Amino acid sequence: MKFEVEVLCQDLVKPSFPTAQQSRYHQLSCIDQMMLTMYMPWIFYYPASDNSTKKEETCERVKRSLSEALTMFYPVAGRFRENKYVDCNDEGVHFVEAKAKCNIQDILQIPNSYDINKLLPFDMDHVGDEVACVQVTHFDCGGMTIGFAMCHKMGDALSSIMFLQTWSAISRGEGSATIVPHFDSAKYFAPVNLPEFDRGYVYNRKNFVTKRFVFDASSLSALRDRYVYRDNINEETIRPTRVEALTAYTWSKIMTVTEIKGSRDKVITASHAVNLRPRMNLPFSEQQFGNLVLDPELVNMVDNNKKSSCDDFVVRKMRETLVNLNAEYVKNLQSGNTYFDMIKESSRG
Repeated sequence: MKFEVEVLCQDLVKPSFPTAQQSRYHQLSCIDQMMLTMYMPWIFYYPASDNSTKKEETCERVKRSLSEALTMFYPVAGRFRENKYVDCNDEGVHFVEAKAKCNIQDILQIPNSYDINKLLPFDMDHVGDEVACVQVTHFDCGGMTIGFAMCHKMGDALSSIMFLQTWSAISRGEGSATIVPHFDSAKYFAPVNLPEFDRGYVYNRKNFVTKRFVFDASSLSALRDRYVYRDNINEETIRPTRVEALTAYTWSKIMTVTEIKGSRDKVITASHAVNLRPRMNLPFSEQQFGNLVLDPELVNMVDNNKKSSCDDFVVRKMRETLVNLNAEYVKNLQSGNTYFDMIKESSRG
């Protein structure tokens, strides 16, 4: 089936209330500056409802609630300037209304990443000064999707979730459920002024291959049982989390392929993004907006002679690394150019 999407109209949705002059410039933290210039997509699927709300009314409600949410999250309606700050000029979020010539179930049954990208105004590797974009797509069956994408330089996935939760709460008329964000992450991770980061890193999807693997509940449970290990220090049996078990399983398959191809001199690393907010030991840290994540190197295996028997090591190393990312570690990370040096050293490897 050929999936076609027709753009009906485009607009800019601005904040419902002008941003104060003292909040005009949002300073990027050093973590923001070093993030990829790519957009993180979120797509929400809504089946046809029994009520008689017209498409025009639904779309207008989406735009109105978006405008109110942007008043609270005003940097999202701004524009990037020189990888240093966001000009909170209320220029607005790029908004597209479109129509898909199929039923919503057609794309849910056989998801294809290239088709799904048509439900967003921008490609993930779009290069521009826009912070975010939204697309409402209507389907022949009466269902619709809302696609939202925010540039990674503005914030991490949890920042996107903060915005989306507030936006949806406003749309439902639940003003008390909104989140009051804090936009001062640059105070904790000071910006850098170095030529190699002036333009930031540009995401190039040509260098990536995306695969989709589905694990049901019973498979995940079996994997967790497979990687149970004995902690001799605390004298207890540890059953790994789903993430730990899946990482170990994926690692074992990658190691097997590497050995088959004879790439024994390769250094293979695994890492997971870690939320620093709970580890910052600050009041209202959960409301901190921006990039407050760390990608610690969890595994750096050079000795491939151990083959896939290192699965147990992967699980242990992951847990050990995450436990050590405490408030003291984050405090040391904030001092000087520690974070920048760590990123630069990792890129050399």
